[in-house]
Amino acid sequence: MNLRKLHKWIAALVGIQVLLWVSGGVYMSAMPLEWVHGRHLLNPEKSIVTPANDVLAKVNLSLYQSLRWVDRAGYPVLEAINLNSEVEFLDPANANLTPLTKLSESVVSKLAVSRYAGRGKVVETHYIETPPHEASGITIPIYKVAFDDWCNTTFYLHPYTGNVLKVRSDIWRLFDIFWMLHIMDYENRDNINNPLLIASAIVALFFSVTGMLLIFTWLQRLVKRRRALA
Repeated sequence: MNLRKLHKWIAALVGIQVLLWVSGGVYMSAMPLEWVHGRHLLNPEKSIVTPANDVLAKVNLSLYQSLRWVDRAGYPVLEAINLNSEVEFLDPANANLTPLTKLSESVVSKLAVSRYAGRGKVVETHYIETPPHEASGITIPIYKVAFDDWCNTTFYLHPYTGNVLKVRSDIWRLFDIFWMLHIMDYENRDNINNPLLIASAIVALFFSVTGMLLIFTWLQRLVKRRRALA
């Protein structure tokens, strides 16, 4: 098999993947990461005023590894990690600092609207036990709030504090598809050293090298023909 035929066979094998690499690279490099992560769709968080330190005097510190103030629907509450590494949220307004229950769907929906900087309306709010792929990295049950704007914005909120944990939109979803195709990890989308990608990159490199050799040999023939005609 001569070099030209070999080059054509390699082109048939890797041409589509090379096209996906290039088109994905264009989108991923041109799209600002602020848009991909949805930061432009979020209003700034309001700062909270923490209660006086005498609230902590009510807490039996021997029962917890750590304590810190966090915002819950505009009010400060204590996030406490117990000795079993479980997280509890304590109400400072309660004399016994009893653990808080998760927020209701209606409250979460209002919180999402207050943080939302777009022009859409809420079309879906529900509690999900297992976060989907686009909310990967979150290991706890969360609230999902979807909006009907042009890019199908979705907020994922903490069930106890109402804080926005992730923002997703069609901008991110298209970026994620291109990333998956780019690294050729079609399951977890985080392994840039997978054998399929390495093999495809080697074949694409060989394709490029054979292409350059073909150009070089074509130029040599062109020069010889011109000299022969001179």
